[in-house]
Amino acid sequence: MVESLVAMSCSVSSKDDLPWNHVHPATKPGLRLSVVVIITILVGILYILIYTQLLYILWRRLWFKILSYQTAFLFVNLVWASLRITLYTIYFVSSKECCELVFDLPDIIHWLLVNFPTFLQFLSLALLVHYFAGVLLRGLEWRYNPSSSTLNLLRWSINISWAVLITAFLAFNMTLGLLIAKKSTSSVLARKSTRSLLLTRLLVSEVLFLIMAVLLSLSILATYTTRYGRALSEVQVILTCMLA
Repeated sequence: MVESLVAMSCSVSSKDDLPWNHVHPATKPGLRLSVVVIITILVGILYILIYTQLLYILWRRLWFKILSYQTAFLFVNLVWASLRITLYTIYFVSSKECCELVFDLPDIIHWLLVNFPTFLQFLSLALLVHYFAGVLLRGLEWRYNPSSSTLNLLRWSINISWAVLITAFLAFNMTLGLLIAKKSTSSVLARKSTRSLLLTRLLVSEVLFLIMAVLLSLSILATYTTRYGRALSEVQVILTCMLA
């Protein structure tokens, strides 16, 4: 995670007893500001596109899409884009450096602006996994016609596993995020443990992201190698053209 690496460098460089505490970033401030401006513009364009699609669903009164995977996916990414724009805007209006600004925020605001968007990215990936897992389950039902008890068992297993992964990621992200924020601003607790916490959070988050990515790849591959999956994709394209 980019936020974790930035926070790690900030926490390390803020220690006075380390020999490399006077090392400055390799890039010039003007270049860093230009990169932040470009990223902010791109995220702003994404925000406008998602907001337009959600307004289009409400304007056309497509009520069947309000509680759909598409709307949930768009809403999650809309919240992610709004949080990122808020963080970059604070960076623009503040006279402090990025590292100082991040750790001067209150703990809950620090977690909401810096760590919560990472969870939203994980949640958007998990929504895709859940959608294709449901399509695959319907394909198995259409092809093999299993008993209702077997279908219910598979459905509950998918839902419970999906909910456990999301809850575990959120709890882990929130706990370590708040601990890192407290240790980075505390003069009593040793700051050396901050780097270990950051590395732990980075490692566990990357492993969970990798698990979700593998599950998504396998579910997509299994879905579109069946006749039901190909037929469903064709029907969805036709419905999209008819409703456009």
